[in-house]
Amino acid sequence: MGKKKAPAPKTTYSPPPKPPKIVKTRTQAVRTESALSAVAQAQQRLNMELGSQLDRANEEFFAGQDIRRTQAVGAETRLGQKVAGQESRLGQRVAGQEQRKTIGKTGKESRRGQRVAGAVERRGIRTTGKESRLGQRVAGQEARRGIETSGTQERLTQGERFVGETGLTRVRGEESRLGQRVAGQESRLGQRVAGQEARRGIETSGTQERLTQAERFVGETGLTRVRGEESRRGIETSGTQERLTQAERFVGETGLTRVRGEEARRGIETSGTQERLTQAERFVGETGLTRVRGEESRLGQRVAGQEERAGIRTTGQESRLGQRVAGQEQRKTIGKTGTETRTTDLQQEMFRRYKENRDYEQAQQQYRA
Repeated sequence: MGKKKAPAPKTTYSPPPKPPKIVKTRTQAVRTESALSAVAQAQQRLNMELGSQLDRANEEFFAGQDIRRTQAVGAETRLGQKVAGQESRLGQRVAGQEQRKTIGKTGKESRRGQRVAGAVERRGIRTTGKESRLGQRVAGQEARRGIETSGTQERLTQGERFVGETGLTRVRGEESRLGQRVAGQESRLGQRVAGQEARRGIETSGTQERLTQAERFVGETGLTRVRGEESRRGIETSGTQERLTQAERFVGETGLTRVRGEEARRGIETSGTQERLTQAERFVGETGLTRVRGEESRLGQRVAGQEERAGIRTTGQESRLGQRVAGQEQRKTIGKTGTETRTTDLQQEMFRRYKENRDYEQAQQQYRA
């Protein structure tokens, strides 16, 4: 007979464990986090509102600065153009007056010269008529008494007259050409000196204007560089302080929840107050700096405009003075030329009378002989 199977083992299960007992403990972590979030959101809203107010104030102020700067530049430009127009019109008026005076002086001298030349010519014609009639009478007597002696003397007299007139004409032409050459040299020298002085004045004014613009550019460039450096330093300092504040906040949060919440709230409140104060002080400083910069810029433009107008006024005065002096010198030259011309005509008339008187006396002597 075979063996009997062993009975199956009986499994005994342990009773299920009792459910865990939940122990409720009071904590302030959630309320602290909620309070911190509310304070941070309120602080952020305040910061954003203050930032938007400062941005609007900055935009309004900078727009006003741009408008005032544009108005100042326009006013200075219009004033400079007005002064330049006044000086130009005044210079043209003085030039016209000098030109009219010169034309009047030239006309007076010309009429005076023609009057003197007409008087001399009439006297010469009258004297020539008298002498001609007397000479014809004496010549008839001499012709009847000695044709041979008269012919010989007449040939000698014509030879001497030709030689004397030829030499006098040559000397007169040389003196006239020499006088014209000297007058031309003096005129060219005066024009050259006047042109050199005018070019030197223009060169000096251009050099001074370029130096002024260069100094203005250097000053504005240095101011912009300093402002950029100060802005970067301010940003760097604010970033460092913000990182330090966040590190301290993180270290504080590792402590007790209640202390961390209180300190965090105090820190956020203090940082918000300080940030608002910093932004307000920065706005006041930037506003004051911008106002001072605008005032300095407008003052510089005003001074530059005044200097430019003074230069234009001085240039106009010098131009008018030069034109007036040139007109006076030209009138003096015309007067001197007229006087010398009349003196020359008078000398020619006296020499002609001298020759006629000499011929008459020679004829008388021949007649007596």
